[in-house]
Amino acid sequence: MMGIHAKIVGVTYDNPDGINRQDIISSLKSNSPIFLKRDYANIYDPNAIKVVDRGGVQLGFISKELASQIAPQMDSGKKFSVSITGLTGGNGYTRGVNIYIND
Repeated sequence: MMGIHAKIVGVTYDNPDGINRQDIISSLKSNSPIFLKRDYANIYDPNAIKVVDRGGVQLGFISKELASQIAPQMDSGKKFSVSITGLTGGNGYTRGVNIYIND
């Protein structure tokens, strides 16, 4: 797999602990470290992959389609790096995060 450009999905939801993802995203910078983390407990998608910040706070997910390709590789031990390629929205608009996933 070559690198993939993607967008974090689910950015408008609150985390189970009540943390607002939009608040977390508003504090990100383009060089903020982010990571992929398998979400084995996800009842909606057995391939779910969270995108989290350095402290493990969830920003959202990668898309279900992309997760179905990457999750089996992560489950077999493959590591992926992820970086922010763009921060969108703000000023009254929903904030978003464009990412690049590299193997």
